[in-house]
Amino acid sequence: RNLKVWQKLVLMGAVFMLPFAAVASKLYSSINEMGVEFARQEVRGLDYHAPLARLLRSVQRHRDMMSAQLSGDQSFREDVDKVVVEIEGHLQAVDVIDRDSDAALHTSKRWASLRAACRDLLALPSTISAGESLRRDNAVIDDTVGLFSAIGDSSGLTLDSSIDSYYLANFLVLKGPELTEVLSQARAGGTRWLAGGRRTPDD
Repeated sequence: RNLKVWQKLVLMGAVFMLPFAAVASKLYSSINEMGVEFARQEVRGLDYHAPLARLLRSVQRHRDMMSAQLSGDQSFREDVDKVVVEIEGHLQAVDVIDRDSDAALHTSKRWASLRAACRDLLALPSTISAGESLRRDNAVIDDTVGLFSAIGDSSGLTLDSSIDSYYLANFLVLKGPELTEVLSQARAGGTRWLAGGRRTPDD
C-alpha cells in the first residue's frame, strides 16, 4: 500500500515473470536433454557399427575363399579355417554390443536371425557346391547390410539435422556397406574365375 506506482508496476512485472522464467527454464532443460539423448543414441549406433563392419568384411572374405576352394583351389583351405575363427570372434563381439544396446536400438530379434544364419554358414559341409555356398554367403551378407540400415534408423544416425554429419552418417551406414559389397562381389567373382580355370561368357 505504501509503494509508489512505479514500484508497484515493477513488483507486478516480477510476479508475472516468475512463472514465465520457470516455464522457459523447463523448456530449455528439455531441449538440452533431448539433444544430449539424441547424441547418446547416435553413439550407440556407432558402437554397434564397428563390430558389425568387421563381421561383414570377414563374411565377404569367407565367400571369396570358399568360392576359390570349391572351384578347385585347395590352397585356400587353411585361409578358410582362419576366417571361420575370425567370424566366430566377431559374432561374440556383436553379441555383447547387442545385449547392451537392444533396449535403445531394438536389434536383438534381427541380430538373432543373422547370427543363426552365420552359424549355419560356418557349419556347411565341404561337399557343398560352389553355387550353393555362394548363395548362402550372399544371403548372410545381404542381411548384414540390412542390419546396418536398421541401426542407422533406430539410432538416429540417418536423421542427423546437421547437413555435414548427415552425409557422413548416410555414407557410413547406407552407401558404404552397399559399395563395399559391390566391390566384394567383383572380387569373389574374379577369385572363382581364376581358381576354376574355366572361362565362360557368364564369368
